[in-house]
Amino acid sequence: TMFVYALKWTLENTIERYKARWVVRGFLEVPGIHYDPSATHAPVASDSSLLILLSLTMQHGLHLKQMDVKTAFLNSPLVHEVWVQFPAGYVHPSGHAFAKLDKSLYGLKQAAADWYALQHARLISFDPDLKRSVADPCFY
Repeated sequence: TMFVYALKWTLENTIERYKARWVVRGFLEVPGIHYDPSATHAPVASDSSLLILLSLTMQHGLHLKQMDVKTAFLNSPLVHEVWVQFPAGYVHPSGHAFAKLDKSLYGLKQAAADWYALQHARLISFDPDLKRSVADPCFY
C-alpha cells in the first residue's frame, strides 16, 4: 500500500487543503493467490441502453436523476478477506505492520465487483421482484 498526496486548489489559485488517500498497489496482486480472477468483473451500462433510457424518459415526460458516488469503492464491504501492509513510514499505534480490511480501498482488483454486489443486494432488498435485464445487467 501507499499514500497518494494531492492539493485542492481554490479559484484564486491558492491551496485550499491537503489531501491524502491510502491506496492498494493492485498491480502487485497475483491472480488466484491474492484474488479470484472471476470475481473482479463489474458490468458497465452500455451506450445503447443509456440512449434507450433517455429516449423513454423524454417520450413519457419523466424526470431522470443521476448521481456519482465519489467514494464508491470505499463504502463496499469486502467479500473475501484482504490483509494489507501499512505504507512505508507509517507506524500503527498497535505496532502491527499489517491490517485486515473491512471495506475496500482504491486499487483492489475486486473493488468494482464488490461495489456492484452491494448495490445489487440493496436494490433487491427494496423490491425482491426486481430482475436484472438480460441485455444489460446494469438495468433492472
